Amino acid sequence: MKSIKAFHIDAGRKYYSKEQLQDLVDVMSENDFNLLELTVGNDGFRMLLDDLTLKTPYGAYTDEAVRSALRQGNLRYCDNGTNELTETEVSALIDYANQKGMGVMPLLTS
Repeated sequence: MKSIKAFHIDAGRKYYSKEQLQDLVDVMSENDFNLLELTVGNDGFRMLLDDLTLKTPYGAYTDEAVRSALRQGNLRYCDNGTNELTETEVSALIDYANQKGMGVMPLLTS
């Protein structure tokens, strides 16, 4: 069984760009890491899916309304150049890490 050598980064509380995360993957690869634990939701929520439409028993919320609410919450939580990763960017990061023999484990915490 292959041992796990992981690095955890909390991108839920602070925004990191796709390029910064790819640079991290490069350093991890050079040092024989094989797993990046990427928190995208922790007080803030830094990953926005392509479609955030919600349908609940209490009503429906458009993609735009949910996206706006999440961004407002991120800004209230920590306005330090706040931004969010897109679903496409996270998928590209996972592909990039896989090419280097590494996995990515997106995490949500409360």
